[in-house]
Amino acid sequence: MPGHRIYIINSLSLIPPLQRQIKTIAFAPIEAQAAATVMGVGPAGNAIIGSEKMFDHDSYLSTFVPSTHPALSPGSGLDELNGAAIRQISNSVGDLILNGPTTVDLFSWVRRELFMATTESIYGPKNPFRDATLVEAW
Repeated sequence: MPGHRIYIINSLSLIPPLQRQIKTIAFAPIEAQAAATVMGVGPAGNAIIGSEKMFDHDSYLSTFVPSTHPALSPGSGLDELNGAAIRQISNSVGDLILNGPTTVDLFSWVRRELFMATTESIYGPKNPFRDATLVEAW
């Protein structure tokens, strides 16, 4: 980040006190900017994410990680997500085997399969990314 100071914390004991300084040392503005520029969030979404209330306890950015943490913590939720992703990749490999010898662009194939495995495991039967145009846009 040109023009900005970057500090590296390499002591585990300093991380918890640093994380309590959410208004002084904040990642939320970077997340809001990334949502606006990288992820294509529209004006209504930017108004929610990047509002001046981004540091409030009930803001989108302060609740997003805690709301996803239970599903991504070790246990049955994460096991189910991993299982669904593995089944998706296994089915895709099975399709390749059934079609006989095939040449694929390895990078494109892996990229698409990881994308589909991730979105299928998260969204399940209502996965909006089954639409080929959305896959290509990603």
